Amino acid sequence: MMKVMKVTDMQALGYFSLQVRKEKQKTLQDLADLTQFSKSQLSNFETGKVVNPSLLFIEKLRSVYKELHADRETGC
Repeated sequence: MMKVMKVTDMQALGYFSLQVRKEKQKTLQDLADLTQFSKSQLSNFETGKVVNPSLLFIEKLRSVYKELHADRETGC
């Protein structure tokens, strides 16, 4: 029988962060510069090591992703 692993909301957000970054061809340093968080903080988030990030962390990432999504919509 195969073991089923539950994915938390934070792990899903971390995975989403990684996917958006790859799609937009942004390096971890690019994202760190945009959010003003360290590369290690972002890497830990993307790899699921951060279980309960602060609201400020989530809000900054959300803001950056909105900008990246807007760039995609406008073709930039």
